[in-house]
Amino acid sequence: MKIFEFLEDTNGKISAIRVALLVWLVTICFNSVYLTVMTQKLVGADPSMITGLGILLGGKVIQGYTDSKQAEPDSVAKSVTYQPVPTPPKNI
Repeated sequence: MKIFEFLEDTNGKISAIRVALLVWLVTICFNSVYLTVMTQKLVGADPSMITGLGILLGGKVIQGYTDSKQAEPDSVAKSVTYQPVPTPPKNI
């Protein structure tokens, strides 16, 4: 399913921030629709809900930045190949 592909990180695991972001968006939409139906007036999203959305998006940006920084040493280590040092001949 596409929704599970969206929730996965590059390493194939489910991202907690992406799940929290999805739940937060569904909550914002539900609250807006519910209040609009109950009051019969168009009600927008509460500013505190939008602030929480911004915090979650900021967390995702920071997570992506730190994940890319952690991946650099592995890529450097994989590019270095092991070459044994030749031993000098023994004098008998």
